[in-house]
Amino acid sequence: MNSGERTILDTKWKLLSPQWHNYGISQADMYQMYAYQKEYAAKQVVLLYPDCEAMAGQKSPLCYSSPSGSLVIVETLHLDSLIAMAEAVKELLDVASQPSK
Repeated sequence: MNSGERTILDTKWKLLSPQWHNYGISQADMYQMYAYQKEYAAKQVVLLYPDCEAMAGQKSPLCYSSPSGSLVIVETLHLDSLIAMAEAVKELLDVASQPSK
């Protein structure tokens, strides 16, 4: 059943690394996601980056919250298979549609 809640997905074609400040996620990209969340009254926003060797050890998503309570989830996706990408995005949306605990 569609609850009417929105999830915003945005993609970036930048590589991340745990060796960089904030994994290399730019402040501008985060502000953009917070703006999307506010503008579209989204339950959550997800920022997707290509998976890379540097992020191989990162098992759970990165989560950033603002003082106002906005939540941005950062995930990486394997780009070597369209089917795998589609399944990963579907899984993200399935998780996002689950009721909050």
